[in-house]
Amino acid sequence: MGLADVFPATYLPRSDGANIGIDYAHWRIHAGYHWTATHKITHGTATHASVLFTTPATGEYHMIVGVESDKGGVWEFTEAPPASTTTTGSSAVTGVNNKRSSTNTDPLTIVHTATIGATSGTVLGQHLSGSAGSHPASVTGGGAVARNEFALAASTRYLVDFTAANATTTTIINMYYYKEA
Repeated sequence: MGLADVFPATYLPRSDGANIGIDYAHWRIHAGYHWTATHKITHGTATHASVLFTTPATGEYHMIVGVESDKGGVWEFTEAPPASTTTTGSSAVTGVNNKRSSTNTDPLTIVHTATIGATSGTVLGQHLSGSAGSHPASVTGGGAVARNEFALAASTRYLVDFTAANATTTTIINMYYYKEA
């Protein structure tokens, strides 16, 4: 009995009959349970770019969030923002399955342009974005040093909010997430 027999979820068969080991998130892509959602905003007169999402009641979802901006600002990733953070007038953001032949649909309810309440909830990560490329894009989460990833709670709201220092900023919010098997 080999490692592929003991840990079949972390190995992929090759055409020559051998198995190769892969990391877990990569395996979730092959299984059709890994999504990417993105939101781009050119601020104009607004100074906030935000997405608000809710996890399903069942299953565990792992997420990495990244924010990029062409001007300076501060962004936060928060858990359980208050009820005053609403989505009135917001538009849906639908994640795409990273396995393009999969029929599994995005399990998260995601909207952009939330109205931010007086407090933002439990802050999971805060980052500063520099101007005109002076700082690289940053991501937030937990897990390992090389991969900032959170295992999100079920039936919980999360907020990603970027506050731009300049109203003529373009900001992109990317979320990469997979469902635990």
